[in-house]
Amino acid sequence: MTAVTHDLPQHASSTGPTGSLLDAAHDLADDLRVITKVVAHHFGARTAAINLVDGDGRLVNVGAYPMPAWLGFAAGLAGRPAPCLRVIGANAAAIVQGCDGDDIYAGAPLRCGGQTVGVLCMVHEQPLQDAEILLPAMVWVGDEIVRLLLAGERPGQEFFDVMADISRAGIASWH
Repeated sequence: MTAVTHDLPQHASSTGPTGSLLDAAHDLADDLRVITKVVAHHFGARTAAINLVDGDGRLVNVGAYPMPAWLGFAAGLAGRPAPCLRVIGANAAAIVQGCDGDDIYAGAPLRCGGQTVGVLCMVHEQPLQDAEILLPAMVWVGDEIVRLLLAGERPGQEFFDVMADISRAGIASWH
């Protein structure tokens, strides 16, 4: 896991009354890497990542495919704006066009108990044709990630079936 310190909203934390999502993420690290690989492939992204906020206000990468060089960018290093922090602060999915050269960032909040505790994000090299459909699909995946972390479960066949449906039918057909 990779930690980066940021000035995050005080309410954002992946630790709380439901236990530590970070502990669960450590236990499910291989599964989270598989999820990011599946997400990148099925959403047509160059790379995907799952980032959680720890109790000290640090953004912690708990899964990425491949381990992206842009992780620091997405988290807001080198004085650049931080798309992940924008998603966390707004508690809403977002697309940032031209965020790093011509790349397109898409991020969806990971929510637990009404709080944003992390971000599912990806970077695309091509313009997004179906952005209005992509974000709800990403929110579904983010909700599924949080459900798996809370339950300490590995992704089941339903998750992979939905991801396959997205891939076969294309983003525009999934809703």
